[in-house]
Amino acid sequence: SRLPGLLQRARGDGLFRGVYLHHCPVAGREKWRKRLTDAPQIQALLQEHGAELVLHGHGHRAHYSELETKHGNLPVIAVPSASALGLHGRDIAHYNRYEVERGDAGWQVRIDVRRYEVASGRFAEGEGRTLRIDRR
Repeated sequence: SRLPGLLQRARGDGLFRGVYLHHCPVAGREKWRKRLTDAPQIQALLQEHGAELVLHGHGHRAHYSELETKHGNLPVIAVPSASALGLHGRDIAHYNRYEVERGDAGWQVRIDVRRYEVASGRFAEGEGRTLRIDRR
């Protein structure tokens, strides 16, 4: 119930707004038993009030979604569990490191991916990317 006010206040202060959830807020993205039961309401709240980035887990697999909000695009990112060994064809463990910079029209988010390599038993550099998050 406090989230809309927090998001509005942070936007007014010119802050980068990251939302961290256990479950995916995108309705229909997860299997029924792993879903956020009020995902449609959370998704609508995010679309109305905006944020710059949503990170979540629970599904234990990597995926990228985007929500269109009143204020621009909203990336929704998940990574597998840091202990996932890729058994039975599932995603192997990795984590992301995020670097945020203010840009001319919004924000730039550089994502450095670190992926577990079973053979070496270490995390190594994976394929990263840079997101441009425009703000109206």
